[in-house]
Amino acid sequence: MSLKAFNTNLNLPQNQKTESHVLSIGKALSVENRLLIIENLLEGAKTISELSKIIGLPISNTLFHLKVLENANLVKVFQSGRSYKASLLAFKVNIDLRDLVGKKAEQQALTRVEKHSIPVGNFIDFDAGEFFIEMKDKTGAVIRFKNAFDPERLNASMIYSGGGWIAYPLPDIKQGLTEIQISLELCSEAPFFANEHPSEIFFCINDLPICSYVCPGDFGGRRGNLNPPEYPDNLTQFGQLKTLVISKRGTYLDGVLLSNEITIDSIDFKNKGTNKLKIGNLPNSKYKGGYNIFGKDFGDYPQNIEVTYKYSD
Repeated sequence: MSLKAFNTNLNLPQNQKTESHVLSIGKALSVENRLLIIENLLEGAKTISELSKIIGLPISNTLFHLKVLENANLVKVFQSGRSYKASLLAFKVNIDLRDLVGKKAEQQALTRVEKHSIPVGNFIDFDAGEFFIEMKDKTGAVIRFKNAFDPERLNASMIYSGGGWIAYPLPDIKQGLTEIQISLELCSEAPFFANEHPSEIFFCINDLPICSYVCPGDFGGRRGNLNPPEYPDNLTQFGQLKTLVISKRGTYLDGVLLSNEITIDSIDFKNKGTNKLKIGNLPNSKYKGGYNIFGKDFGDYPQNIEVTYKYSD
């Protein structure tokens, strides 16, 4: 089994392209030892002691370099069992200087930020069509549930289906909303795994299609950084970390402007407790290859579905 990381072509989230963040990227990439760390993390996650031996530095110095890379959002350090591992977060860095200037003005106007974490099992509705919604807990055991309101679903750490969609409640929205950021790890769904199994996955808010992207496959061939030891090697292992940003200027996916017509102001937000995020294949999906959504205990990234609201007065 190859241990080489599957190239997921990650980009830095749009909302992180502030002037200070660009400076932190420059600092992170300006030292040879940090470039050596990145080179080795391209092969997959490694423990701190492994990186220390590779670059020939004490663990304290290695941790310093990793902290600089973390500040630039290029690397994530997380606990795995009794040790700590480092994983690469971005394989590409795309910076549009024109966008940077506009984003800086937006950041200066922001006064409030709210962060919310939605467990992958906290869904409120689904339509799997001819398929089934299936779930695994953090040990990899299958979760049996009767309907969308069965409390057993809340124990899910990975959820998947060969088709259809699933819906999550969005936290209540206050006056003055200027931006929504949604970050999650996901991939296609195939029997066992298939690195070449495209699926066009849509993101909708209140049934308005915001954007879609074609995930190239259901990823395996190496173990996910967070997967429990008893989880089989021949099943889905990890996904892509995708970041959707909707602001007053447009819609971005992984820092790339997709539309300047779909903005925060074009979304019809409902009353409290009724806004929802829908994820999955729609009838007009070009490739109906299903989806896997990873929680904080599965895949490569220790997070749930992370939602950030930004407000101005």
